[in-house]
Amino acid sequence: MHFLKPLFNLIFPQNCYICKKTLRADETHLCANCLRKLVLNIGPFCPKCSRHVYKEDLICPECNTRKSYLTKTLACFIYTDIFKAILINMKYYNNPFLLKPLLPFIKRFCIEHFSRIDIDIITFVPLHWHKLFFREFDQAFLIAENISKILNIPILPLLFKERSTDSQHLLSKKEREQNLQNTFNIIPGSNIDKKTILLIDDVFTTGNTINECAKILKRKGAKEVYGFTLARGI
Repeated sequence: MHFLKPLFNLIFPQNCYICKKTLRADETHLCANCLRKLVLNIGPFCPKCSRHVYKEDLICPECNTRKSYLTKTLACFIYTDIFKAILINMKYYNNPFLLKPLLPFIKRFCIEHFSRIDIDIITFVPLHWHKLFFREFDQAFLIAENISKILNIPILPLLFKERSTDSQHLLSKKEREQNLQNTFNIIPGSNIDKKTILLIDDVFTTGNTINECAKILKRKGAKEVYGFTLARGI
């Protein structure tokens, strides 16, 4: 039925969700021009936060001053204005399908960086049930689900959020740290002893959220926790 798509688009033209330009028959949800504006995160990276450094595996000054529970964290994109617009449309306007045009980039990135690591489980940073109820989907789970298919590694919910918190982007650096204390816990009955886990979230800014989740996983017996986010804040 793919041969009908050009005819369908001719009769019912679709627009790019970002720039509103009419999409071509070979474009889906986002136009090629908007996709070209995305900035890929290209190494060398700080292994703890995916920040650019001048040589491979050099820990950046900020990560040298704080405790990290992650073996390595990598992000596929830089959090530019165009990526922010896509993520806002996806998360807050209930458009989870906007992840689809990003999947070819995510697939190449994950195969390059994670395919040689012996990962046992893929999991994700959970939303609180109240926020999930109103948003209707968990963007971190959606990302993790697709990476599970790419890497052929099982996905398993391991964490839950015990209390609702203020959105991290509204808070100062110190407030973000306090906001997440004693927030996450392991799902009862989860067996992660000596397991290597790939933990997924949408954006790495200060890294407090993903690091707090990694701390719980390590304390509950995980051997190593690697992190992946769609984007890294500048």
